[in-house]
Amino acid sequence: MTLDRRSLILLGIAALSAILAAWAVRSWMSAQEQPIAVQNVQPQPKEVVAGVQVLVAAEPLPAGLIVSPEHLKWQDWPEKGLSDSYITKETGKLEDFVGAVTRETMAPGEPVTTTRLVRPGDRGFLAAVLSPDMRAITVPINATNSIAGLLFPGDRVDLIVTHDVGGRHVSETVMTNIRVLAVDARTQAIEGKPEVGKYVTVEVTPKQAESIIVARGIGSFSLSLRALASNDADKTETDTPIVAERGKTHTYDSDVSTLLGSDVSQQSVVVMRGTSTTSQKFQKVNK
Repeated sequence: MTLDRRSLILLGIAALSAILAAWAVRSWMSAQEQPIAVQNVQPQPKEVVAGVQVLVAAEPLPAGLIVSPEHLKWQDWPEKGLSDSYITKETGKLEDFVGAVTRETMAPGEPVTTTRLVRPGDRGFLAAVLSPDMRAITVPINATNSIAGLLFPGDRVDLIVTHDVGGRHVSETVMTNIRVLAVDARTQAIEGKPEVGKYVTVEVTPKQAESIIVARGIGSFSLSLRALASNDADKTETDTPIVAERGKTHTYDSDVSTLLGSDVSQQSVVVMRGTSTTSQKFQKVNK
């Protein structure tokens, strides 16, 4: 029995419909299974790398600055960019570098290294504290002439010399606005512990250093503390070091004591030695 053409066409259409229905069902089932498979896939945790904290400058630090705690801070640093010269929390403490002096200018966030800071006791420490073209010289002091032990590194003072001029006592301010670098061997003040030192190291120009050496042989020194406000007023916009200048004031004993005021007169004495004759003047107090 043979099938006519119409029957063949119907069978072909039925077979094609079955194939399309099977493909549609398969696609629908695959779409339903895919979210389930995605949900079963757990994200792999990323490897956690322990952070390294490095000691850096907290603000711009000029060369020659005595470091305070607020000048430094700890900052996270990538381990791959870590240098052996950097200071980490495992290799040092922030407090260990307070009182040190910067050898060079440092920008904010720049790592601190032992070559950029010089600490008290290190070779070249005092030279690092000095401003360019300035000199350090030591002056003997005591409780009376050092403001009763309340003089600290960083203060600014005037230098007064008391000596004898022709039998009269005279005090004169020979230098002003001098920066104190150290009291004895200390370049940092000990909080809450005022102490009377035996020596104070000050910053002066080369010419002033010569003058201080000469003044040592003339009389005794006294230091007069300057106000912080006056120090700030003397600073220039370029932040250049303040240069101490020779003072212009002086005080005679007669300016202090009324007994020596108008009663002091001068007498001349002629001294003859062989063929030479000299004249010397002396102060005479009339009673």
